Order: sequence, then C-alpha cells, then structure tokens
Amino acid sequence: NYFSELNHYNDLIKDFQPITHDLRELINANEENIEEVCSITKLHSDGLGGIFKSRLVSNSTDAGAMEPLLPTMRSHKMCNNFAK
Repeated sequence: NYFSELNHYNDLIKDFQPITHDLRELINANEENIEEVCSITKLHSDGLGGIFKSRLVSNSTDAGAMEPLLPTMRSHKMCNNFAK
C-alpha cells in the first residue's frame, strides 16, 4: 500500500549518501557517460515509479513520477493515529 511505499521511500532518503562532487565534472566531453553519472542521483534504478509501484503519486507526462510532498517536519504516520 501507499504508506508502506512511503516508509520505504523515507528509508531510502535517510540512507542516501550525499553527493559531494560536481556531477558536471564527471561527465565526459562527448557526454557518452551522462546516464551513468545521472544514475548515482537516483534512489531506485527505475526512478520513483520503481518505489511507488501502486502509482499513487503524482505523474507528469514529461517527467514521470514526482516526489511526494509532505508538510515540513511532518510524518504521514500521523494520519493513522490521531492520538499522537
């Protein structure tokens, strides 16, 4: 379900290692390795669609699945338990 996918997404975000170098410097002059360089920025090899298989995220015809927008410092889990 969507909440379990959102939990998995949040875990991937927490575990993502910061990229500390300029990605433009890694791209060859002929740009033949651009896909390889860009792939290190992905949380999942199939993009966000690979994380949210339920397809319950917003999709754009140009960009595909979009990151879920949650209020800052809020957890989606508060919807499950209003006592917290």
